[in-house]
Amino acid sequence: MSSDNIVLIEIAGEDAGLAVPDTQGVRFYSGSARFHALDGRRFARLSELKRAAAEHAATVNFGLKGLRGLQRAS
Repeated sequence: MSSDNIVLIEIAGEDAGLAVPDTQGVRFYSGSARFHALDGRRFARLSELKRAAAEHAATVNFGLKGLRGLQRAS
């Protein structure tokens, strides 16, 4: 498999995860805790994955966006 076929899924400015094609469609690998519920799911088409991720994002809000830019304590 070539990395040229892997697609980064971004929802509302947030990196949701990666869509990796396989023989039965595309499999989703979450890159954010907000999208872990979809991790490992297979979708027949990329458009179905994007729709599911957008719908999921609309129902789950961790409120973490406001924490961007903060530094980790040493």
